[in-house]
Amino acid sequence: MTDRLLGSVLPVRSTDEGNAAFGTAFVVSHDQARTYLVTCAHVVRDVGGDSQVLAGDQRAGVVAYGSPDGADDIAVLATDRIAATPMALGFDAERGRAVSVLGFRSVQLGARLLAVEPVDSTLGPQMALDSPSGRNTAWQLQFAERGLDQGYSGSPIVDVVTEEVVAIAAYRQDERRAIAIAVTGLRALWPDGLPDLAAPVTVAGTEFVYVPSSPFSMGTPQRDADELAELGKRESFRAEAPRHEVDLPGYYIGRLPVSNAQYAQFVSATGHRVPYRDDPWSRPYSWDQQTRAFPAEIADLPVVLVSWHDARAYCEWLEVRLPTEAEWEKAASGRTPHLWPWGDDWDEERCNTVEGGRDACLPVGALSPAGDSGYRVADLAGNVWEWCASQFDPYPYRVDDGREQPGAPGTRVIRGGAWGNDRWAARCAAREHAAPDEYGFSIGFRIALSRDAAAALADRTADQ
Repeated sequence: MTDRLLGSVLPVRSTDEGNAAFGTAFVVSHDQARTYLVTCAHVVRDVGGDSQVLAGDQRAGVVAYGSPDGADDIAVLATDRIAATPMALGFDAERGRAVSVLGFRSVQLGARLLAVEPVDSTLGPQMALDSPSGRNTAWQLQFAERGLDQGYSGSPIVDVVTEEVVAIAAYRQDERRAIAIAVTGLRALWPDGLPDLAAPVTVAGTEFVYVPSSPFSMGTPQRDADELAELGKRESFRAEAPRHEVDLPGYYIGRLPVSNAQYAQFVSATGHRVPYRDDPWSRPYSWDQQTRAFPAEIADLPVVLVSWHDARAYCEWLEVRLPTEAEWEKAASGRTPHLWPWGDDWDEERCNTVEGGRDACLPVGALSPAGDSGYRVADLAGNVWEWCASQFDPYPYRVDDGREQPGAPGTRVIRGGAWGNDRWAARCAAREHAAPDEYGFSIGFRIALSRDAAAALADRTADQ
């Protein structure tokens, strides 16, 4: 568990030094002036109520408060803004996941000296509990060694793979078991303030961002798609219609496209062909066919001159996959539709399209974080098109209709637009396609992983 996470966990105590009660809280968000933390409602009660709460060394106000003895035993605190990273929340936990409970324990009786200490655990059975704010989900925590001490109430339960908080420690059952309230309980208690953040994780040398499970709106309404086709003079825009809802399980997607430097490891290990094409537009991005090396100045540029087959070969070597076009669009747009990854207001400084006048490809991440999506995925608008796994078939999108079969005939989807395209091609919903053996100077790719595949790769990497 990283020091960054431990720095986001604070003790909760009473302003009354005669009150020895304490618990734990963790940072979930900031605004311009305040920091918001989550703890248990019974911790607030035990330290003396909402007028006597200290979070760390600061007085804290209570902005949302559940039932101290109920299934919504959650409280949201606010302090003056502090320098701590908000912890990401995860909404699709599964039984059997390895977790760590980050809480405070007393290190000197009577002296109010506390220390944060992780405790390893596993998510056991899930249960549904009724509360005044609705039905909440809870988890039983199971401990192989010692359980939870006094002070762990309000602690974040952190998935050790995703580093997301999936639950809040509520109370101890016995030495080997405790009950934790799923973070979904925050949705009912604090619907206007609940953050929706994703936790990055590095697997096999690539940084991935986790996109949580949820439905999202995919595509463009028919009338708008027709108007865009006329405006942008691109018939493929009509294929964005109709707009429809797609429900995806959680998945990981590369925060950045694959670079030349990353692709070189694959070429070296497998003897695969190098990216090359002998024409004026392609030469700046081509590798030397004799030395099988790329020019030093393009090391950090996204690899291009790769076909869909080349991209799949890289994925197979790394034990990852290409994203489906639905996964790509959700990572770009989020749960609700946006024109571009950062929102609906065009800004040529946030992406690399023809409007910016750069007339060349930029290094991966050059315009991050300004151009990032809400899930903190970079380079989804402009710079280079990106191969997706999906066949270019009509909407509505269905994952089980054959379009995701590797051997399916037809063209494959490319997404995102490129530096030589305009703003309309760089929209989140814009679709284009190319033959799977095409290897253009403006087509690259990024990679994706299921949650289970990420966990398996992380375990193998840790064992090496």
